[in-house]
Amino acid sequence: MHTLLAVLVSSIALSGCGMLILTKAERDASGGSTVANASEDVQFLRDIAEANLAEIAAGKLAAGKAQSPEVRNYGQRMVDEHTRAQKEAATLARARGLSLPEGPSGQRQGAARKLEDLSGADFDRAYMAQMVKDHGDTLQLLEKTAAQAQGKDLREFAQAAMAHVRKHLEAAQRLKDGG
Repeated sequence: MHTLLAVLVSSIALSGCGMLILTKAERDASGGSTVANASEDVQFLRDIAEANLAEIAAGKLAAGKAQSPEVRNYGQRMVDEHTRAQKEAATLARARGLSLPEGPSGQRQGAARKLEDLSGADFDRAYMAQMVKDHGDTLQLLEKTAAQAQGKDLREFAQAAMAHVRKHLEAAQRLKDGG
């Protein structure tokens, strides 16, 4: 009786902190974490999703609007690769019973609106400058996620994504610098 009471009290206390104890099967499915949906992991997934969605939207804009063929190709590459990354993030979220944002945050939408108002070489320069900034920010987010996420699957996803984002950042810097 005391054991049942202790388990019940512990469960109530932990659920009040936004945590849920997992069964062994759930723990194995979540990459070994004993806590489901740690608030940091939820925020990491949401931030990663917003970054992907912003890159997809901006990439579509660049693929159709950029003056330079290299910038158009870069934009299409961002659409393709961030769409794949978003599908992986969605899979991780579904496994946790989470829903992800359906669009970028207000701040990211504001950056996209500024790009929509530009054309020609002005658009290309502004888009590439935004890509350098965004991919630098995303790289920092992924580094933090890889180091601090509770779920092993999320840490592994972030680690793998960092290599792609580094390549995106390097290509964006090259194009921004004119080459």
